[in-house]
Amino acid sequence: LLDYYKKGMFPFDKLIKFYPFEQINEAFEESGSGKCIKAVLKML
Repeated sequence: LLDYYKKGMFPFDKLIKFYPFEQINEAFEESGSGKCIKAVLKML
């Protein structure tokens, strides 16, 4: 997978979206609707 990513054939960085913890509802909605594949909450 890393080789594909390096060649631009696997958009790993577009599969994950980071959200501040305050936007937990938006993260949940976008994940459920398919707008983002993997929502990651920042808790700091």
